[in-house]
Amino acid sequence: MSVVSQNEVEEYRRTHGDEPEQIGFSEDELALEFTRLFRDELLYVDEWARWPRWDGTRWRADRTREVFDLARKVCRRTAELTKGHEAKRLRSAKTVAAVVKLACADRAHARVTEDFDADPWLLNSPGGTVHLLHGDIREHRRADYITKTTAVAPGGDCSLWL
Repeated sequence: MSVVSQNEVEEYRRTHGDEPEQIGFSEDELALEFTRLFRDELLYVDEWARWPRWDGTRWRADRTREVFDLARKVCRRTAELTKGHEAKRLRSAKTVAAVVKLACADRAHARVTEDFDADPWLLNSPGGTVHLLHGDIREHRRADYITKTTAVAPGGDCSLWL
């Protein structure tokens, strides 16, 4: 993940000299960049004060403040375009926290608790999602908003019950 490429930094410095003029990056612009990068894999549920992240099979709650780390990387990489006070501001905890706070409210991320695990006929497993009415097994889908999964897939090995 890179907000700005090394080529962009070099091009900017080549056209503006070694001491680039201060470029203003607002917290809102940084939050929009964060959303552009993570809109498909991060949601925010205010009632839980949590950021579920898509892990390929389900929406798993962020329990290690990974979202702050991702926002920090967005700010750090954006700071590569500038120097001095502006670069220092972009790398500050205050700016990172502001990016996360603004992203929480972005409609691309914001969800309510009722969105999750809403279909009682879907059972998530490591091997796919089972539709309990039909018995069909299909691929995992973000749009199902499933947060739980079974320990084994249908047809898999379950020595405890054999």
